[in-house]
Amino acid sequence: MYRVAASASEYLMITGFGIHDVRLSKEAWILPGQSCTLIDVSPASYTFQVQAMSAEKLPIILSTVFTVGPLVDEELISLQRYAKLVFSPDHHDIRELVQGTIEGATRVLAASMSMAEIDIDDHNEKFKQEVSEKAQPRLNQFGLLIYNAKIDVAKAEAETKADEAAVTKIKVESSDDHIEVVAEAANGGQGKKKGGLSEEQVDKLARFVEVGLPLVFMCFMFLFLSTCIHLLLKVVGWSKCTPWPF
Repeated sequence: MYRVAASASEYLMITGFGIHDVRLSKEAWILPGQSCTLIDVSPASYTFQVQAMSAEKLPIILSTVFTVGPLVDEELISLQRYAKLVFSPDHHDIRELVQGTIEGATRVLAASMSMAEIDIDDHNEKFKQEVSEKAQPRLNQFGLLIYNAKIDVAKAEAETKADEAAVTKIKVESSDDHIEVVAEAANGGQGKKKGGLSEEQVDKLARFVEVGLPLVFMCFMFLFLSTCIHLLLKVVGWSKCTPWPF
């Protein structure tokens, strides 16, 4: 048997013989069959960035610093939850738990607010308070309390992305207009080209009708008359005496 005392920022978690579940204390005698573990209840700061989307569908990066630690109440119920969380067989990483909770609450809240409402630089505490209020119920299940929160909006990043999106849109629209103008010019040139070819064909056809058809008709009549004369001479017997010159 031995006596153990915890420091100001620690608690003793005693388990084992004669203790149902766990017992928390600042000092105690540890009996045979019991074990004692020190729990640090000092809050810790967790810094991470959250990539979210505003109500205007603008990408935004939030730099968050949350100070979270075990809640030490009079009955130590919350501290017991924290102790079970930390020393459970399936040990939970506190940082991952806090980060996942804060990120989820931040993304959901940011999606319902405009950039102006999220603007922390203008001393608007609404967004920070609402993120804390949305995340705290989840953390209560593990005996954790948000002691302080700081959220900075990376406005330059959001504005840069918005400007890039606007510039890209302008470039696409300008490119589409250019393509349309070029296409119209090409179609116009092709139309003119086709129009020129049609006029040329019409001119050729007119010249053929004017000059070619009379020649064809004259050739046809010459052959027809020649055939008729040949037949007539053959009938009268001229062809027997004189060979046909044709």
